[in-house]
Amino acid sequence: MNRERELAKAFVDLSDTYAPDFDPLRLFHQLVHSCRGLLNVDAAAVMVADARGTLKTLAATEDGAAFIELMQMQTGHGPCMD
Repeated sequence: MNRERELAKAFVDLSDTYAPDFDPLRLFHQLVHSCRGLLNVDAAAVMVADARGTLKTLAATEDGAAFIELMQMQTGHGPCMD
C-alpha cells in the first residue's frame, strides 16, 4: 500500500472511532498505532495534560514507550515536557 493510501486509511480508521458510544482511549490507541506505521518509528505514545496540568499517558504501542513517558514525567525532561 502506498503512503497516500495508508494515510487515508488511518484517517478513516480514526473517524470510525467517533460514534455515539465514543471511547477516547480507543481513539488514542488507534492514533499511536497509526503514527507508528505512518512515521516508520519503533514505538509511539500519547501524553496529555488534564485541567490541572497533570500529565498522563493515555496510549502506547509498547510497554517500553509507556515507560519512557513515565520517566519523562518523573524527571520533567524530554520531548513531551516541551
